[in-house]
Amino acid sequence: MIPRRAPLTRSRKPIARSPIRHKKRERRESWRNPGRVREDAAGIAELRLTVFMRSFFRAGHKPGYHRCENKMESGKRCRSRITWTWFEMHHLGPACERSDVPEKVMACCAGCHADNHRGTWKASRWDA
Repeated sequence: MIPRRAPLTRSRKPIARSPIRHKKRERRESWRNPGRVREDAAGIAELRLTVFMRSFFRAGHKPGYHRCENKMESGKRCRSRITWTWFEMHHLGPACERSDVPEKVMACCAGCHADNHRGTWKASRWDA
């Protein structure tokens, strides 16, 4: 005959846990890839402002506005206007070399950014 176990009568209390506190992201420089920088939140905000201000475009005597920095296949700059709330930062170069510095980031419209990630064409920054 198989012996039966007595039913558990004690109530089991859940383990008391404190809420998870995420560490703040700090600015880091890679020791493997010298020159690769990963910014914290304040650094990203400053980088975003720098890249956005660099995208300013003025043609002749007309008032200026901000434009996508992507160089199209024809060699001309993309004609899409961008605003502070409607632009995307795109990192240039292979994934192992991506760095949060203005030289390796460009401001682009959503269309150019999506086309680049789909593989339609490779993004390159337009320089005047």
